[in-house]
Amino acid sequence: MPLALKVAGNKGKDVGQYILLVIPPLSEIVNEVWETAEKSPGVDFESFKQRAKANYTKVA
Repeated sequence: MPLALKVAGNKGKDVGQYILLVIPPLSEIVNEVWETAEKSPGVDFESFKQRAKANYTKVA
């Protein structure tokens, strides 16, 4: 769900500049970390899999 955040304006007034924040689902962030770790030459991927707190899930 998008979130509106006020970044500038007058105190006590609903007038100002807002930005819309769209945060991806946590599952997308976890999957991105897994994919990056798997492709990274500096990461021991087998060790990463053993220590990971969350598993990779393929989302269609």
